[in-house]
Amino acid sequence: MITEKQYLEAQKIVDAWNSQLKQSRVMPRYFVDIRGGCGAVRDTWHESYNEDYPGLHKYTLDVVEYKHGYTTNGVWNMRDEDVKYLNDLCERLNNEA
Repeated sequence: MITEKQYLEAQKIVDAWNSQLKQSRVMPRYFVDIRGGCGAVRDTWHESYNEDYPGLHKYTLDVVEYKHGYTTNGVWNMRDEDVKYLNDLCERLNNEA
């Protein structure tokens, strides 16, 4: 059994490691999230970022850029140029970060 002091010290080490990992290229800061006919570039460093958040909307706080798709025969799609735009933006932002 560990003491509360030992636990808090260990937690500081884990938090520091997670912070460094987020800043590495292994886990890029920005990523493209495409689902349900919409897509966005999201910022994992934003204070409101939550990887478990189920929705994707233009008003989601960690969204940097949002593109909405279209429906054809009841199926949601995204334009190729919108997907390319989001991917290019994401790459540029990660290179600047």
